[in-house]
Amino acid sequence: MAQGGYKVGKALKQGGGFKAYQDLVLGTRSLGYLLLYEAVMLLSQWVPGALGLFLRKLLYPLLLGDCGKGCLFGRGVGLRHPRKIHLGQGVVVDDHALLDAKGQDNRGLFLSDGVFIGRNTIVYTKGGDIELARGVNISHNCELFSSNLLSIGAGTFIAAYSYLLSGGEYDIDSPTPFAMQSGTDSRGPTRVGADVWIAAHVVVADGSTIGDSAVVGAGSVVRGQIPPASLAAGAPAKVIRSLERRP
Repeated sequence: MAQGGYKVGKALKQGGGFKAYQDLVLGTRSLGYLLLYEAVMLLSQWVPGALGLFLRKLLYPLLLGDCGKGCLFGRGVGLRHPRKIHLGQGVVVDDHALLDAKGQDNRGLFLSDGVFIGRNTIVYTKGGDIELARGVNISHNCELFSSNLLSIGAGTFIAAYSYLLSGGEYDIDSPTPFAMQSGTDSRGPTRVGADVWIAAHVVVADGSTIGDSAVVGAGSVVRGQIPPASLAAGAPAKVIRSLERRP
């Protein structure tokens, strides 16, 4: 099992409040970038209506590693380690979502053209990477986490209240209290194929693979492999039947 290396509590102990803020939120101790970040958030993050959309469309890209044309950011959208957040064209991030690319040596978040991130959804890393291919649609109140690699193929839809993770493993035999463990250990990358439908309240566990054009029923727990073009459901999820649609 791979060992993850990033723990928020550890970062807090390594520096004072100001330095910890820079490390945890900005990912850099550049004073100039700090001033830019604070100005952008102050002037645009919580501004309502059309004016807010315009200001965030204008100002948020100044903070990001890459940002294509036509990206929109809803009210209250949070950014952590923004220089490691890379957006294609036409990406939409709805109100109160969080994009967090936290980590020391990771590449960060990569959202391709036309990706949609729903309201209150959290997409975050602790030393890992997340890759969302063209047209991925993540509904509201979902959580995507990676301390390894989480990749989701083009045209996949993930319904509300689902949780996908690559990493997040704890050692249940260790004498170290769980709150003191990193919680970033991983069995391997988590991969979701293209044109997949993951219904509401689904958990996709660390190291799992879901093939192209598969469907996962509501309330399921995926641990392991789901073949392409299959319908799976249950906890743990098991294949119910093959689907006529093919990748």
